Amino acid sequence: VAVQAMRDGKPDEATTLARRLQAKTPKEATGFVLEGDIAAAQKRWDEAANAYRRALALVPFSGSTAVRVHQSLLRGGKTADAERFAGDWLTNHASDAVMPLHLADLAQAAGKSAEAEQMYRQLLQRHPNNALALNNLACLLAVQKKKGAVELAKKALAVSPNQPAFLDTLALSQAAEGDIAQAVKTQTDVVRMSPNAPQFRLQLAKLHLEAGDRKAARDELRVLAKLGDKFPQHQEVADLLKPLGG
Repeated sequence: VAVQAMRDGKPDEATTLARRLQAKTPKEATGFVLEGDIAAAQKRWDEAANAYRRALALVPFSGSTAVRVHQSLLRGGKTADAERFAGDWLTNHASDAVMPLHLADLAQAAGKSAEAEQMYRQLLQRHPNNALALNNLACLLAVQKKKGAVELAKKALAVSPNQPAFLDTLALSQAAEGDIAQAVKTQTDVVRMSPNAPQFRLQLAKLHLEAGDRKAARDELRVLAKLGDKFPQHQEVADLLKPLGG
């Protein structure tokens, strides 16, 4: 009900409903997480962090709730507090995989490749079958043209088969290691599995170009061109399509 109130543009009503849930189930974290989510949706970061902290007091081993606290502190401009919180969490919850993965992903997004790689590898020492860590490290290595990406991507798929995003990483890794033909086959499977995901189709078009198959690339780009500005990378599509005859 609170979620529906948010969708209807009634955040105050949603917060009231979340607090009613807290009063009804005071020993459960759900109402506090909900209040935090409502505050976060309005970019009221201090309120969000406080609500998530109250939830965390009830579920002290919840990595996902801890990540919410960390994100709220960061987005609220409290970088030092966020770093302190994350450091304390890692020290006191050595078996948790959620926060380390979150921090590694942040490092990767910030372009701190060496730091991110180290963090992923440390996480995998403790949790060797963490599919997301395997996949994200594979992607990081592939972008840098480092060896080992294909092996990691295959391990991720062995743990969690038939994931289009993981197959996309495998194709990227195969291309990075010089196996363009296999990369095209893999990416074709990705597009077949997720035909309405334009980012995957764009990657397939680029792989076709890398393989020298201009016709196949043009066919994929024409499908994307029909999306127009609904696809954020529509200008890139137009630029790639132009020399191929549109």
